[in-house]
Amino acid sequence: MFECIIVGGGPAGSSAAYHLAKSGRTVLLLEAAALPRYKPCSGAVSPSVAQWFDFDFTPAIDSQLRRVRYTWKLGDEIDAQLETESIWTVQRDVFDQFLIEQAEAKGAQIKDRMAVTGIELTPDGWQISAVGGTFWGST
Repeated sequence: MFECIIVGGGPAGSSAAYHLAKSGRTVLLLEAAALPRYKPCSGAVSPSVAQWFDFDFTPAIDSQLRRVRYTWKLGDEIDAQLETESIWTVQRDVFDQFLIEQAEAKGAQIKDRMAVTGIELTPDGWQISAVGGTFWGST
């Protein structure tokens, strides 16, 4: 039985798993895809997220940008110099896996290829049904 079961291994899920495991909770993170997983995404992250963690994000950062360009269907272009801090660019498969590994290092158990098919509150706690197994969480 786990104190916390997290569904989804993206940045939100892996960050929750990291902080909960760091605080001493028993944590299981279930991810539907095989890890590391590819995620099509712009991959822009604010460096301000670092204030919530006690590790260095450098291994997961592709580059740092101070100039950005946005378009709508390659038209209506906006080109801007950032007036505050830079933006980190990341490859989501690398960044997401890096966060998963930080959570795992704090004691979170990670199970990939475990698409959740049902969540039910029973008298014995939470029953999480997934492709490949059933897991129990305390109430």
